[in-house]
Amino acid sequence: MLSRSFSKISFEFKTLDWLDSDVESSRFGLYIHVPFCRMFCSFCPFYKVLYDEKLKVKYLEAVESEVKMRGLKGNASWLYIGGGTPNLLKAEEICKLLSHLSGFVEVDEGRDGRKPV
Repeated sequence: MLSRSFSKISFEFKTLDWLDSDVESSRFGLYIHVPFCRMFCSFCPFYKVLYDEKLKVKYLEAVESEVKMRGLKGNASWLYIGGGTPNLLKAEEICKLLSHLSGFVEVDEGRDGRKPV
């Protein structure tokens, strides 16, 4: 997550129980890891697999199923799509994923009034 300043930011890790009725008032962020790469870089420590179109389709279906199964709900403070190489997803695939996610979670507006998606 990027900050608008170099001031110190502190985070507290907390496991959320999505079935807890109080979770909607909890502040949380969302990270979607896209593990696909066309080649492996020797310096990259992140989980990754070689790009495969069929595997990508299964991955996107699995992410949608996971969001639904977990009962994700509430207002996220931020959303970050990272990984491997997230731009290996087509714009339509990202839009579909975000549209599905918006049925469960709302991402808070940024300071400038725009949605940070």
